[in-house]
Amino acid sequence: ARVQTRAHVKSSAQQLWACGHGMSDTYLMWAAALYELPQAPCLHGQSLSSLGRIPPRIWMAWTDPQIEEHEPSHPFVRYGISRLRAQNPGWALSIADDVAINEELRRHLPFFDYALVRYRHAVERTDLWRLLVP
Repeated sequence: ARVQTRAHVKSSAQQLWACGHGMSDTYLMWAAALYELPQAPCLHGQSLSSLGRIPPRIWMAWTDPQIEEHEPSHPFVRYGISRLRAQNPGWALSIADDVAINEELRRHLPFFDYALVRYRHAVERTDLWRLLVP
């Protein structure tokens, strides 16, 4: 079973490396080094133009997603969130906690990518999450 799994991973890595979709650069580099795969040209520039406009939404991470309602006098609310709202009129502001962020990462990332980021520092996971949420 281990040989089949390794062969399957190698086959998947070769296919994903060839098209460059669905895998993080870290995993692709790891797979390329492990299986000595040829370098493929980056095709991401072509697909970026098809994504459209970035929606006017600010995503934030905090331990309590309802901090504005629960603790309106908290310095994070008074000086952070309030200023963001004032400086970005017309933009939606969404706050998520670690549980929601991890669920989104698990939902959006392939198994191996999620395994790579699962135990990374919260700041790194949050940065990646911001790239994935619409």
